[in-house]
Amino acid sequence: MSRTISFRILCAVVSLLTAQMVLSQSTYTARVVDGDTGEPLPLVSVYLSEDRGTLTNFDGDFSIPAAPSVLLLFTCV
Repeated sequence: MSRTISFRILCAVVSLLTAQMVLSQSTYTARVVDGDTGEPLPLVSVYLSEDRGTLTNFDGDFSIPAAPSVLLLFTCV
């Protein structure tokens, strides 16, 4: 019986942590522009990590889901 209670407590904790991770993510939407001219920069890579990223569209806009404290990396050729 105590193994069943321990398993239920473990499942509850995992569920709460998973819910917190999902709810703590926000979608960030922004525009990348040239610092000198203010012109939008298309096709700029925006990365969270090596396996998560996106590109800006032709208007320089992008949208990416991320945690509030994440550091974004921008690259452009």
